[in-house]
Amino acid sequence: MFYHQQSKILSDRFTLPGSKRLKSRKSIALLFAKAQGVSSDHIRALHYVEPCVDGGVFTGFSAPAKLFRLAVQRNRVKRLMREAWRLQQGALRDHFEGQTDRLIVFLIYRGREIPDQATAMKQVGIIIQKLQQRYVRQGS
Repeated sequence: MFYHQQSKILSDRFTLPGSKRLKSRKSIALLFAKAQGVSSDHIRALHYVEPCVDGGVFTGFSAPAKLFRLAVQRNRVKRLMREAWRLQQGALRDHFEGQTDRLIVFLIYRGREIPDQATAMKQVGIIIQKLQQRYVRQGS
């Protein structure tokens, strides 16, 4: 019983459901029109805060076909970024969950080689730290 409750708490904490992923063409176009950017070595993140009824963090991921010709390679890069984001997004998600604003983030991988898991975790971690400095610690 205790294990089930503990695993439920952990699974709620480290999730990235499809409803929190950025998929709408309209939202993505608005993001590219209004967004500000932060970067790490191999990832650029476009972000902005949008007023809405329910808060949260909505995220999109991209790997350019110009750098990765095969869809298998692009999918692997996006999968690594999603996993790194899912495991490290906690403070951002907790900050925006109960608010009337939502954070929209779009991560674009710019490196020329497929990263390993450790590199992806490090690069996404840098992006999340920069976003936390901007939104969580300032209270925006």
